[in-house]
Amino acid sequence: MLKNILDFLQNFFFRLLRFARNDRHCEEQQRNNDCHCEEERRSNLSFTKTLLFFFLALFIFAGCSSKTVTTAPEAVYEPKKENTWVSKALHKEYDKWCETPYKYGGQTLQGTDCSSLVQQVYQDAFGIKIPRTSVEQAQIGYEVPRNSCKEGDLVFFKVDSKTRHSGIMIDKEKFLHASTTEGVKISQLNDPYWKSKYLQTRRVIP
Repeated sequence: MLKNILDFLQNFFFRLLRFARNDRHCEEQQRNNDCHCEEERRSNLSFTKTLLFFFLALFIFAGCSSKTVTTAPEAVYEPKKENTWVSKALHKEYDKWCETPYKYGGQTLQGTDCSSLVQQVYQDAFGIKIPRTSVEQAQIGYEVPRNSCKEGDLVFFKVDSKTRHSGIMIDKEKFLHASTTEGVKISQLNDPYWKSKYLQTRRVIP
């Protein structure tokens, strides 16, 4: 592209020099009513129009090529720096326990209940020993508002008048738990069902 432009400009200057010479020549020939002078003027006029069109096209092309299209970055949730290690540790535990079936009283990868999962994940991920049952777990640490939940917090639900369910916050609005119907999984805290059963959040890890 650049070579073509340089070649064109070189040719243009030669034509311009020739145009200047022809113009002086035409003045002399006009006195002698030379018809070839008019033809040369028309040729020069055509060349000038072509030149103007070329530079106009070049200007438009340069303007278009300089425009850049930018798109707003997609909003992605990222844990706070101080909690990144907590989230990573929990996701590692989830990879290990994922799809483990629910089993009341179970404590292995062949079957586990909600409170046993919470107990073992806390032990393996953070080296923290916590009680075995959901009722006892709901008494450790300190309570925090629901809208202040962060990775590692314990969340509790009142399924019915006698049954309590526990889980661990793993990401924003998501918690890790052992579902009685689907086994170990990650669920949304603001899911209509869990939202209606929500009881409290307790923080063990500062």
